[in-house]
Amino acid sequence: MDAGDCSNHNVTGLGSSPGGNNLSGYNFAGTGPWAIENVGGTVLAEQNNYGAVLGNNLGALFAGNVVADQSSPLLAVIGLTPTSVQCPSEVSTPVTSLANFVTQLGGAVSATMLNSLTSSDVVVQGSHGIYNETVTRTYTLTDVCGQATTAIQVITVNNPVLPIAQAQNVTVDLSSAIPGTVTVTAAQVNNNSSDNCATTPSVLISTSLSGPWQSSLTYACGQLGANTVYLQATDDSGNVNTTNATVTVLDVTPPTLTLTPPTTEPADLTGHALVPTVVYTVSDNDTCTAPTVVQSPTAGTSVGIGNTTITVTATDGSPNHNVTTQTTILVVEAAQVTGQLELQDFVGSGTTPAETRAVTFVASTNWVVGSTTNTITLWTNTVTLTFTGDTASYILTGVPPTATALSAKTAWNLRKKLPIAWTANNTQGTANFTSTHQLPGGDLNGDNIVNFLDYSILGSNWFTTNPVADIVGEGFVGFDSYVDLYLNYYTTGDPQ
Repeated sequence: MDAGDCSNHNVTGLGSSPGGNNLSGYNFAGTGPWAIENVGGTVLAEQNNYGAVLGNNLGALFAGNVVADQSSPLLAVIGLTPTSVQCPSEVSTPVTSLANFVTQLGGAVSATMLNSLTSSDVVVQGSHGIYNETVTRTYTLTDVCGQATTAIQVITVNNPVLPIAQAQNVTVDLSSAIPGTVTVTAAQVNNNSSDNCATTPSVLISTSLSGPWQSSLTYACGQLGANTVYLQATDDSGNVNTTNATVTVLDVTPPTLTLTPPTTEPADLTGHALVPTVVYTVSDNDTCTAPTVVQSPTAGTSVGIGNTTITVTATDGSPNHNVTTQTTILVVEAAQVTGQLELQDFVGSGTTPAETRAVTFVASTNWVVGSTTNTITLWTNTVTLTFTGDTASYILTGVPPTATALSAKTAWNLRKKLPIAWTANNTQGTANFTSTHQLPGGDLNGDNIVNFLDYSILGSNWFTTNPVADIVGEGFVGFDSYVDLYLNYYTTGDPQ
């Protein structure tokens, strides 16, 4: 006979009794926990609570032939407590054992001989999907006798915790395009904003707490410097939090500066020239601000002969003051007059040293006062020229650029005066004392006229080697010198 037998189920191993359970011959402990034992004290079935109530006098209840009542469920379940979690990941997996059903869910049963424990979920999602859903979980418990009961657990996902909005300051440079702009994204401002559900909040930015909220903002010249930006972090549950940071917009594109090199300047009588205003073109590539241009040395500064570096600096008005510097070289030169000088019939074979003559040059200009024109001598210099035949080339340095005429004279020739042909910047001039402008011979006493006084000097030195009267430079005073004096007799040279 089998105590506590369900139909055709051998619980204790004593065999099946389809007609019922004859429990005679068993002694019972009337207090729980209880067991069915045989006379010898061997436990045949523990906690086999089928049809009995813990604490009853089982001896009285089961003495004689007793038929187990199998008409109602053998399991009694106390309702499960509803659960609320913040994150979908916190929704627990269903339990699969009676022990976990009791300890984890708070369920209670009146028997432990389970044949199966199963569950099924019905999920209803809200406006934020799984982040505000309701899970209705139904557990079905079936004992070995095939009797079943259900228990319902309600799990609600509801996250009231705001995300942690974290922003970082950003420094950006305007592009070199015209006009300059730069785009800042929410991702650049975001500094690892987080959420309690281990998800990454979505982020947007705005220039105002009232919005509009955007994925990016564009900055231009009007926003140079520090700008407040607001970061909005939204988690998957729809919770929103904000914070702020600073976007610093820089104009790092320097102005474009192009210089036109100044022309070479002639030195004045003191060997100086004034620095000119350097011609330049300047533009601010990003068109934010008009650059300020400064020249050093400033225009009008007096500098000496040689090379002077002029620095031109363009500074735009951005907060970080971009600067472009260009330099140019100002060349100050003493004005030069060059040309050729021809002496009438000069051969130079008897000069010492051979083929040379000392020539005195005088540079002058005219000064008009009323109806009177006055000649002013500006510069005088005597140079020794080497001749090839009757012609020599000369270079005169330091001739004032204000000079308009140049005269030349030797101790044997009359003075010739010619206009100076200057270049545009008055640093290079030319005057050629050749052909019809050659220096006539015969003025031996230096009074710039050929007359009897010169004949007297020639006569007193006739057929001597005295160079004082050697007009043509042939090494002695002879017929050729006489011819020049004769041809130019009573000729007056040009004024100085």
